[in-house]
Amino acid sequence: MESLEKLTFRGCAEIVAEHGFSILGILVITDGNTDIEDNFFATTEGRLVEVQGSTASGSLVAEKVEFED
Repeated sequence: MESLEKLTFRGCAEIVAEHGFSILGILVITDGNTDIEDNFFATTEGRLVEVQGSTASGSLVAEKVEFED
């Protein structure tokens, strides 16, 4: 079983898609359990965000995402 590591990342959101985006080339995955603002994906491209979550297979599974600007 893979060990999960809790992390907090901050950076500009890139390559925004329906269930995720990337920060500094790291894929951030969101799901129904992610605490995230309404209309996040419509307004996030290029904005500074902070993500709290756990690593899984080279990606970050987000528990909480919020704008920093």
